[in-house]
Amino acid sequence: MNESILIDRQTEMDETMLTGMRLTEEGVGFERFRKRFGAEIEDVYPKEIEELKEKKLVEVDDERVRLTKGGRLVANWVFEKFV
Repeated sequence: MNESILIDRQTEMDETMLTGMRLTEEGVGFERFRKRFGAEIEDVYPKEIEELKEKKLVEVDDERVRLTKGGRLVANWVFEKFV
């Protein structure tokens, strides 16, 4: 039996961040997120991104946000920020 679970928009964005952050090289692309949700990652998660950048657990460039090497060591803690 194949069951579907409907999730709300915020949950879908959270899941996108969790899944994307697990792709350590790719991370979560700004353009892809924008196209899918019509929103900017840093507008949806401003406190989370800022805190993780300050702790050097994520890096943000022109294209994406992704885990740093240090962030990978505490990845589960980082992922909790997006749920």
